[in-house]
Amino acid sequence: MLVEVCVSSIEDVFTVKKANADRIELCSVMEVIGVTPSLGMFMYATENVDLPIVVMIRPRAGGFNYNDHEFETMKNDIRIFKEYGAKAFVFGILDNSNNIDIERCKELIDLIGNDKEIVFHKAFDYIDNKDSGVKVLIELGFTRVLTSGGIGSSLENVEQLKFLMDKYGSQIEIMPGGGINSTNISKLKERLNLTQVHLSAKYERFDLFDYIATDLNYLTDFVKKAKMQ
Repeated sequence: MLVEVCVSSIEDVFTVKKANADRIELCSVMEVIGVTPSLGMFMYATENVDLPIVVMIRPRAGGFNYNDHEFETMKNDIRIFKEYGAKAFVFGILDNSNNIDIERCKELIDLIGNDKEIVFHKAFDYIDNKDSGVKVLIELGFTRVLTSGGIGSSLENVEQLKFLMDKYGSQIEIMPGGGINSTNISKLKERLNLTQVHLSAKYERFDLFDYIATDLNYLTDFVKKAKMQ
């Protein structure tokens, strides 16, 4: 079982390492489900932690239908992160009808290159037809899709996840993520042929103002349960 953890601070990067998780999805501002991280945080993470890092490319909070200026920003971010050694990217773009924006996704994929991992994130949960949506992602050349199977948690949509994994798992990686925690990972393992999962293991941490951080004890416990045979 590969455990991927979404983090939004450099401290969280080291927490993932301490917890013996396997891969990092790096973003900023977890409070809004993540946006593009800073280049400085990415550089410091890659220099100090020997774990695969997937860089989120998301120009703002809110939905996933971007205007021309936001799209150009996404392209610039990809160019810069590639220059500094990024090997994996995660993004999601929808059109005005909440379908996958094929042309813009293709443009970003061509910019990233076929030697990198390319992930479509949970924007996928908002499209109506998941079956045809996965076919589009396969045709475009995405490495994997991060999804809870629809709006709601992975456990709530477990039958949809099972359908997608059984039908398309040999063509694209289907990575469950959304509401997965140490209390339900065993149930998901019973229902799904899991090889990888995604979570944030987040909690609200008090400073002058509250902020989101990764809980080391919780994440360590989750990794043990996830990898238990």
